[in-house]
Amino acid sequence: MLLLVLSSTTVSAAEPSTAKHSSHLYFGCEIYDIANPNQPKLLRKFPGEICLFLKDGSVVQTLPDRVTKTDGHMKEMWSLPTMAHHQVNLSPDGRQILIMGSETVVADPRYGPARSDVLFVVDQNGKVEKRFSLFESREQFKRKAWKSAVDRRFPMIWDLSRFKDVKWEITHTNSFYEIEGHSAEKTNPEFKKGNYIVNDISLMMAFVLDSSLKKIVWQKSLRPEYWNMTHDVQVLPNGRLLYYDNGTKENPQSSLRETNLATGKDEWVYRGQAGVPFFSVRRGGVQRLLDGGTLYTDITGRPEIIEIDASGKKRWSWNPNIGKNLQQARKADLSEFLKNNKAL
Repeated sequence: MLLLVLSSTTVSAAEPSTAKHSSHLYFGCEIYDIANPNQPKLLRKFPGEICLFLKDGSVVQTLPDRVTKTDGHMKEMWSLPTMAHHQVNLSPDGRQILIMGSETVVADPRYGPARSDVLFVVDQNGKVEKRFSLFESREQFKRKAWKSAVDRRFPMIWDLSRFKDVKWEITHTNSFYEIEGHSAEKTNPEFKKGNYIVNDISLMMAFVLDSSLKKIVWQKSLRPEYWNMTHDVQVLPNGRLLYYDNGTKENPQSSLRETNLATGKDEWVYRGQAGVPFFSVRRGGVQRLLDGGTLYTDITGRPEIIEIDASGKKRWSWNPNIGKNLQQARKADLSEFLKNNKAL
């Protein structure tokens, strides 16, 4: 595969809290020491599918039927009944937790009950401060996108047994971030600080919600193809969109893309390492590091976590041997969490 860089502009950090040379890596509910990336060392493993680790030692974790927060001694503090998926994120100021949950709806009477997404913004005490139901707000989406989602999603092509009493789904979000301040706010006011960006692979679009989490202020398909999955859409400090482009069966090539919001054109495209197939059909996560490098997951064959520098050269990679369920991985400085969490 070829690396294509369409702009020589230095790429900025996506997560300022991520240390430039952080020696901690986490995915799912596992934390590793990667001071020596050739020999990752498991430090902690917690119950749940997805975990968010906070500096005070508390953990937000997704369980089959709820999201919980436990304190540094692993005592449950609160519980939110919803089937969450893909990722749980922290607001930039650290006050709120962003959760993609689920609800059962009748999106089309011909097909019976379906799963749909509900977005929650929850404070650190478990109070739901904001809520957005994609189904309840369906009139805000482009009609063609909603109709196409029904046409595409029934019957389902993968197992939905974890979501009770449904045989299909009408929406499928996979990323949900609060937008931080960036350099393109004046020219792209829809993406202003405090709004939220969401990606959905059923509606085949990314969309931006206002700061109240009530009104869609921007919505667009990031790729022109009829069936093209994208994952982990986020706004960088340079005002561009960074996301994981899975590709299609007709064009079996995944890529990482950085897109100019004003022009809609890709400023940076990474297509994998030369000579190595890169086609992650269904999953994927990407993180921009402070030094301009990028961390991403590759599920072409056996899942790998890969870090590249700003030029696309591979720094290191690791196969954690967890099957094909590797959605995303993150580097972060978790020293404070590890100091304050008393789990065995």
